[in-house]
This record gives sequence, structure tokens and C-alpha cells, in this order.
Amino acid sequence: MSKTGDGLKNYIRMYPGLVNNTTCIWFLPWPEQALYEVAQQYLVNIKLHENNQEELTNEQVDHDHHLTNNIAKFFGLAHTKVAEFSTKMFDELKRTYYITPTIYIDLVTGYTQLLH
Repeated sequence: MSKTGDGLKNYIRMYPGLVNNTTCIWFLPWPEQALYEVAQQYLVNIKLHENNQEELTNEQVDHDHHLTNNIAKFFGLAHTKVAEFSTKMFDELKRTYYITPTIYIDLVTGYTQLLH
């Protein structure tokens, strides 16, 4: 016996498209390491030095690698903190803010486009 009673069951029988065309979307949080790795993949080809030379020195390559690691860590941390604050916002204001992987990828791609 359903808590909603027979009304919902009868309504669904009259309109089966409600069930057939319904998709449940689950937004599970990504671990911070996964966020870091995704950002690393997008930042791999970014040149942070404005150097007209074709080849960078080892020091510049190491510096770029260090910067991209820190930028990727920041993106992961920022996304995680926004997810935490969205939960807090729901608790206090009863307002839902969805944090999705698409939002994170848009953040990282937007940043890489700014650098180009």
C-alpha cells in the first residue's frame, strides 16, 4: 500500500508517459582527487610564460608544472567548498543550489580560455 493512496496509482495508469519519460538525476559529489585530475587534464597544454622562444628552460617548465598543480588543487578545493556552502545555504535559507560536474568543467574551461 502506497502512502500516496490509490490516487497516484490511478493517475499514472491514465498518463503512463509521466513514468516512461521521467529521468532521475543524481548529483553525487566528486572526490577532491578526481576534481584535481580533471583540472590537470584541461591545464596540461597551458603555457603560463609569455616567452617567444620555442623551447622553455627546465626551470620554466618546473615552474609551470608547479603552478598548474596549485591551480588544479585550488579548483578542486573551491568546488568542494561551494558544495559545502550550498548545503549550509539549504539548511539556513531552504534554497537549493545544485553543484554539478558540468559547472566544474565550465569553471576550468573558462579559466583556460582566459589564458589563451
